[in-house]
Amino acid sequence: MKPFLPLYALILLSAALRAGPPPPGLARIHILRQAKALQFSSWDPTGQGGDSGHYMETLPDGTVVLARVEGPGRVVRIWSANPTGRIQFFLDGAARPVLDVPFARLFDQSLPPFLAPLSCWSGGGGTCYVPIPFRKGIEIRVKPDRPGAKMDFYYQVGVERLRPGEAGESFRLPPPPSLLEEIQALLQGSPPSGQGERALPIGPAVVGGRPLEIRQPGKGVLREIRLRAARLGDEKQRPALEDLDLLTIRFWWDGAKAPSVEVPLGAFFGSAF
Repeated sequence: MKPFLPLYALILLSAALRAGPPPPGLARIHILRQAKALQFSSWDPTGQGGDSGHYMETLPDGTVVLARVEGPGRVVRIWSANPTGRIQFFLDGAARPVLDVPFARLFDQSLPPFLAPLSCWSGGGGTCYVPIPFRKGIEIRVKPDRPGAKMDFYYQVGVERLRPGEAGESFRLPPPPSLLEEIQALLQGSPPSGQGERALPIGPAVVGGRPLEIRQPGKGVLREIRLRAARLGDEKQRPALEDLDLLTIRFWWDGAKAPSVEVPLGAFFGSAF
């Protein structure tokens, strides 16, 4: 295995926290609004770690139910490490799905509006942040590709439960204008860094070499960490994801002797599996 060299690394620090509403664009996508958050997943209820193949319900034909919600809301996140079968969205009590496509198509850039950066494949599977609003309720199912096919996949579905009138128009294809406007607002991106923020370069580093350190006195807020990695001697060749775990990232706050954060680099960026 060749060592790899992080070519670019960037830490953005802010001199102080700033109050106010969350910034527009993708920078706010992780911030919960004034709504009740629900999550459905394939976690193992026995706690033994077999976190795939567990569903709300399995229908007689082998179709599995991933999520079921009554009342208005929106799906805000869908993730699966190994999506299989056909995913179906039944909205507002309808007998026919408003969307019925191969599960993997949500992430493969072939089905607008499920396009990057809101929906794509990453290190740990496919993730979708395209909002799917509904007024009266939703049921999400996955139907086997063929009769008798085993349904054993990982998944998570995040939902916001809203008050009546807050959901807007229910999802459909082509998307309603209100949904297109919301997607466009998300794609506008983050605002420029605020006053008091500055960039501190911390690369390069080589696996097996001396550790890199950066020290920042005084008060501040860590806003962002960016890293780009390439094979040593071949800047165009990206390393395998497992190579990132050959490095460990650690954070010490306020003069503490032990690090508050100590994780493999791949796991820190959510790309280690």
